[in-house]
Amino acid sequence: MASPSTLVLTNRPLFRLIMGFIDGVPGHIMSLVTDFQRGHRGVPWSATGALPRAAIQRGDLETLRHLRKLSTTKTFQSRPELAFDGATRCAIQFGQLEIVQYLADTEILLGGNSAEHLTSRTVGSTLMGWAVRYSEALKSEKKLEIVEWVAGNYPRSVLRDVKAEDLSRAAVPVLIFLKERGLATSGFEDPRVVDLVATMGKIEALQFLLEREEESRRMERCTSDAMDGAAANGHLQIVQYLHEQRTEGCTVAAMDGAARNGFMEAVQFLHTQRTEGCTVAALDGAARNGHFDMVKFLHINRREGCSTAAMDGAAAGGFLEIVQFLHEHRSEGCTSKAMNGAARSGHLEVVRFLHDNRTEGCTTDAMDGAALLGRLSVIQFLHENREEGCTTRAIDGAAWRGHPDVVEYLVKTRSEGCTSKAMDTACQNGYLKIVRFLHEQGRALCTTGAMDSAASGGHLEIYSSLERTDTKVRMNTLSSVLQLKHVEPRLRLVILV
Repeated sequence: MASPSTLVLTNRPLFRLIMGFIDGVPGHIMSLVTDFQRGHRGVPWSATGALPRAAIQRGDLETLRHLRKLSTTKTFQSRPELAFDGATRCAIQFGQLEIVQYLADTEILLGGNSAEHLTSRTVGSTLMGWAVRYSEALKSEKKLEIVEWVAGNYPRSVLRDVKAEDLSRAAVPVLIFLKERGLATSGFEDPRVVDLVATMGKIEALQFLLEREEESRRMERCTSDAMDGAAANGHLQIVQYLHEQRTEGCTVAAMDGAARNGFMEAVQFLHTQRTEGCTVAALDGAARNGHFDMVKFLHINRREGCSTAAMDGAAAGGFLEIVQFLHEHRSEGCTSKAMNGAARSGHLEVVRFLHDNRTEGCTTDAMDGAALLGRLSVIQFLHENREEGCTTRAIDGAAWRGHPDVVEYLVKTRSEGCTSKAMDTACQNGYLKIVRFLHEQGRALCTTGAMDSAASGGHLEIYSSLERTDTKVRMNTLSSVLQLKHVEPRLRLVILV
């Protein structure tokens, strides 16, 4: 494993940031940068606010203070890595009450010049919404800390407007706290809060919301979305509870969703205990997602049937048993999308079965899609057994995605050819083997676009290979390459030489 110093030195943005810190910056900020780079190696990350967020996540208030001081100096105030955008939300999300208090005390609770543009009238409800939303993921002793702090620092009148989406994610102790104090009333009165809680499978929160009575009337209501969502996500206990305790019922979306996601017990319960039934979407979805037992259950016990989307989806997913079952037991059939999808996904046995047993065939999308994703064995089968062929998109796509074996096979066995996109994208992505092969075969012209792509991508070997092939093209592209702002000086020098 590379040393921390190596990790930093090989990351250009962070290295530049550190070099600006050299004059009098505390060592633990350097340590923070190093730790951040180690944790984000090979992972895309947003520069804006990166360092304050890193300090907040590990609860390092001392380092955060130094970062804040640096961010207000003339030298560093414009550095995006030091911006406090999203700092408050991040602190709440990770349960860092001390940091939230610090941000409030230093009057940067809203992130200073960040995107968190909140008016003083809405700041309380916004903070409460965040505190409520993130409470369930925190350790038990921290679930209420920030909620209590917000409630103690803002008037009750501004804490009533909490969104149902936030409230539905709250831990039960937080719901109890808010309910007893008359806070977040808009969220409690929104029927969507119960629907969302049911969909997420939170049985304790659901029971709390539906079973508490206030002034002899239930404050919370739900809709059929509650059982629909619970069934689709396989929350059988909630489906049973709503069936026994509520009258809102469900719609066909309940069984459709449960079948699509493979929740057999939920489907069986709805089938035997409810009358809403399902639609063809149930069997279609089960087939598309490979739930073979569900497909058989619906076929035997329900009369809604399916559509051609069932076999089309099963074929694209490579579920041969389901394709065979539908072929033998159902009459809906499929479309050319079945073989097209199976070919694109590389499911040769499915392609072979459809070819041998069905008449729908395929289109040029089959070989084009297979080429794009490098499915050489499928391409060979289609070429040898089918008549549909392909288009120029086959070689273009294979070149773009870096499949030299596919490019070579198509060039040698097919007549459709390719367009300049093949060479351009191969150059841009640095696929030297493909570039050389296309040039040697004379199947793709060396264009200024190809050379620009190679140069701007930093692929010097490809550029050198191309520039020797056509002096006229080289002279036409040279000036444009040198004008590319994102070409590094070292590359400009190599090109000139």
